[in-house]
Amino acid sequence: MQARNSFLAILKHRPHDLTVLEELRGLLIDSGEIALCADLFSKAFEHHVKTFPHGYDPSTQIEGGGFGLMEVLALTDMLNNLDQYGQAVHIIKKGMRWLQGRIAQDYWDGVQDDREYDV
Repeated sequence: MQARNSFLAILKHRPHDLTVLEELRGLLIDSGEIALCADLFSKAFEHHVKTFPHGYDPSTQIEGGGFGLMEVLALTDMLNNLDQYGQAVHIIKKGMRWLQGRIAQDYWDGVQDDREYDV
């Protein structure tokens, strides 16, 4: 509990620090606080999308790392555990487009299948 509270205190000063979030993720999941963890990761995801609108670029990483594929997968796993399947699909689609530098292609959101990835 003390470690959890300490990491949450750090996040008040560095709210989107992925190093802290990664350490906190295990603690929150083990204590059954998946909703809190998903909320923190969702906010970090939105922050990184705004900060790096053209996708993830390792040369412009902020301190603490950048939101990448593993973070998108972790967030979607949390959302699935919360039975938020529609939100999980949205994060996968948006996250992959963003990581690929295609965030502006949001017209794919209206497509109910995965033809976005057809050759």
